[in-house]
Amino acid sequence: MQTETEIQKLIDLIKDPDRDVRHATIVALGNLGAKEAIPYLIDLINDPDDDVRYATIVALGNLGAKEAIPYLIDMMLNDPSWVVRSKAAEALGKLGAKEAIPYLITLLNDQALVVRRSAVQSLSDLGAKEAIPQLIKLQNDPYGDVHCEVAEALGKLGAKEAIKHLIALLNDPSWVTRRSAVQALGKLGAKEAITYLIDLIKDPDRDVRHATIVALGDLGVKEVIPYLIALIKDLDRDVRHATIIALMQLGSKEAIPYLIDMMLKDPSWVVRSKAAEALGQLGAKEAITYLIAALIKDRNWVVQRSAMQALVNLGAKEAITYLIDLIKDPDNYVYVRSKAAEALGQLGAKEAILYLIPLLNDPDNYICISVKQALDELG
Repeated sequence: MQTETEIQKLIDLIKDPDRDVRHATIVALGNLGAKEAIPYLIDLINDPDDDVRYATIVALGNLGAKEAIPYLIDMMLNDPSWVVRSKAAEALGKLGAKEAIPYLITLLNDQALVVRRSAVQSLSDLGAKEAIPQLIKLQNDPYGDVHCEVAEALGKLGAKEAIKHLIALLNDPSWVTRRSAVQALGKLGAKEAITYLIDLIKDPDRDVRHATIVALGDLGVKEVIPYLIALIKDLDRDVRHATIIALMQLGSKEAIPYLIDMMLKDPSWVVRSKAAEALGQLGAKEAITYLIAALIKDRNWVVQRSAMQALVNLGAKEAITYLIDLIKDPDNYVYVRSKAAEALGQLGAKEAILYLIPLLNDPDNYICISVKQALDELG
C-alpha cells in the first residue's frame, strides 16, 4: 500500500515538463485509487498533449470522480482530439452521469466514427430511453460499426419501437451487425421477427447462426423446431451445442432421436454431454438404454457425468448395476466415481449400500463426501 507521502510525490509530478512523466504519473495515480489526486487530475484536463488528456480521463473514470463530470462533458463536446472526445463520452457512461444524456445525444452527430460509437455505448449504459428516436435514425449511419453498437443499445434499452429497424439490419453486409440485431430482437421478445430469423439459420457466418439459434430458443416458439433440428448436423460445434439448448428450452420431444444420435456419435464431447443433459431434461425414457451405453463406452468423464444425471432425472433404476460397477473400479476417474455414488443415492439404490460403505475411507476426500451424501439419502 502506498503511503500518503508517496502519493504526494506522485501528485507533485503531475506538472512535470516532460509529457511522458506526466502520462506515467496519471496512470499510476489512477491504478493506485488515489482519490486525493482528483482535483490535480482535473487541472490536467486542458493539458496540451492529447495522450495526457486521454490518460487523465481514464484515471478519473477509474477513481469514480463524479466531481469531474462537468469537465468531461466539456471535453466530450469541445476537445479537438476525437480520441479524447470518445474517451470522455465513455467515462461519462461509466460514471453514471445521467446529466450528460442530452449532450451524449448531440454527440451522435459527431464527425468521428469512434466518438459516435462511444456515445451510443454510454447512452445504453445510462439507460437513456429518451435517446431511442435518435438511435433509430443512426441506423442510417454510413459506417457498419455504428450499426452494431446501435443494435446492441436498442436491445438493452428495451426499444420495442425499433423492432422493424432491427429486422432491416438482419440484411446488413456486416456479420457483426447481423449478430447484434439478432441478439437485440431476442432481448426484445420480437416474435414478429421469427420468419426473418429462420432465414438466418443458414447464414454463412457461424456467429450469426449461433446468435439466431439462441434467440429462437429464447422466443419460445415451437414452430421453429424443424428448422433447428436441421442444424443438428452443422459443421460448427458451438452451433450444434446452441441448437441442443434451444431444443431443450422448447421442450422438443420430436428431437429425441436426433439427440440420442448426437450423444452417441458427435465428435465433440461438449456436444455429446449437452445432448445427454437434454435427454434427461426432456424426460426421454426411451433414451435410457442409450444413456447407459454412453455411461459405459464414452471415455470423456464430463459426458459420463451428464449421462448419470440424465439417468437420475429419468429415475432409471436399470442403471444401478452399472453405477455400482463404476464406484467399485478404482481406475475410474474420481469425478466419475463420486458422481456415480451421488446418483445411487438419488435413485434410492439400497442394494448399493454394501459397496458404498467401504468407500467412506477412500483416499480421495471428494469421493468420501459423495459417498456420505449417498448413504444419508439411503438411510
